[in-house]
Amino acid sequence: MKKNRSAFSLFNPPFVLPEDIRATFRPRGDEPKMNVKAQPVASVNNLAGILTDLVHDSKLDTRFVEDGGVVHVSFVSTPGLRRKERKEERWKSSRILARGSFGRVWLQECTHDNGSKSFRAVKEIFKQKVANEEKPIDYTRELEAIAKFSHTKYVYCFVESFGWYESGSAIFITMEYMENGDLQEYLSVPFPEAEVKEIASQLLEGLTFMHENGFAHRDLKPANVLVSKPSPNWWVKISDFGISKRAQEASTVFHTVVGTNGYLAPEVMGYYSPDDDEDNDSPYTVAVDLWALGALTFRLLTNQNIFTEPRMLGRYVVGRAPFPKTLLTFHAVSEACICLLEKMMAPSPLKRPTAVEALEDAWICDDKVASTSQAPSIGNITR
Repeated sequence: MKKNRSAFSLFNPPFVLPEDIRATFRPRGDEPKMNVKAQPVASVNNLAGILTDLVHDSKLDTRFVEDGGVVHVSFVSTPGLRRKERKEERWKSSRILARGSFGRVWLQECTHDNGSKSFRAVKEIFKQKVANEEKPIDYTRELEAIAKFSHTKYVYCFVESFGWYESGSAIFITMEYMENGDLQEYLSVPFPEAEVKEIASQLLEGLTFMHENGFAHRDLKPANVLVSKPSPNWWVKISDFGISKRAQEASTVFHTVVGTNGYLAPEVMGYYSPDDDEDNDSPYTVAVDLWALGALTFRLLTNQNIFTEPRMLGRYVVGRAPFPKTLLTFHAVSEACICLLEKMMAPSPLKRPTAVEALEDAWICDDKVASTSQAPSIGNITR
């Protein structure tokens, strides 16, 4: 698995609106906020406060050992007996799978009594304080999403977590190890449209579950889509649930790096369409995930970002420029696919479809749609 996860820089240098459309730009406050169901939250750091049942029950009884590993203690029922038996599992980190501003992802292994080995991935999130405040970042909401969507009802759409633990300086989230890596590692050539449609439909199904339960991902991008089965029969799973984004937002450098991600919706960065209600100062919504999926789908189809420079995004969102179809047409992408992308990436979040509506779109539902594309077959996509 590759260790270097470079971001696709959309705003380098920083975004500056062109003069001819700057007059129509209407900033709305310093810091947009997500509009999802409110939940009582409390700091997970050192169990300060009251955790939700889901988060509390998924915390692992853990002690750290001298060799850098951890030991988890649990009590399991013996078949036929009422008494529970104490069980210990010793996990040791073997190598780093990825690094980021949030922390690191480790590969850990456990050797069992019978000599067999198990592997898992562990995301280490560095504890940070909220900018200009003494309190630490509150990750309860994200941990709740991870615990909820690890249920068997959802696990085929999401990377399964086996629980979490913490030290004085970090939170550790244990997850299934996906040896096929993430979509970021496969972005070397355009994908066949039929394969892109399969990936998009799986992600839409996951987003539907999240949105119906009051969660938004907020950081959907190829690096957060892990691969259970690669090309040509893709099976992908959503990971992260915005926990890395929460760590990034709370740092003082967030305002300088917020535009480096080519999958962020324009309203997240404070840029609004003239079609939006000028008096509507409501926080941004789960529609940001639909924009991100549209940008991700465009990238898979063309192997390029949809907006390669800030001026293009500004003209599209604020200046009412038409949806950029040239690259899609060049790659012989079907009209049905282009139509859905244009809907998901509508400049106004109010005009984007919901995840449910997108799942019912003709491009997703019609098995014959993608086959009309004249894009040449390039064989199985590999890392």
